[in-house]
Amino acid sequence: MDRIQVNPSLTWRISDATEVTLEVEGFTEDREFDYGIPVIGKRPAPIPIRRTLEDPDDPLDNVSNVYVGFNLTHRFNDD
Repeated sequence: MDRIQVNPSLTWRISDATEVTLEVEGFTEDREFDYGIPVIGKRPAPIPIRRTLEDPDDPLDNVSNVYVGFNLTHRFNDD
């Protein structure tokens, strides 16, 4: 599995009472979807944890996301 993740943030202090923070999260990864461990009755099946039950010819899936958010903070008084 290959994964790259970056999480930069930038804060601008406009004054002693006001600031704006920009936050970005970006990642991309290549992975195979994990369907979990099969169950027999109410218990996990007794198979080795490293055994895969997936198709060995199934290509990797690429997942990429970018999230952007910001916070605006202003203190109107000392309280």
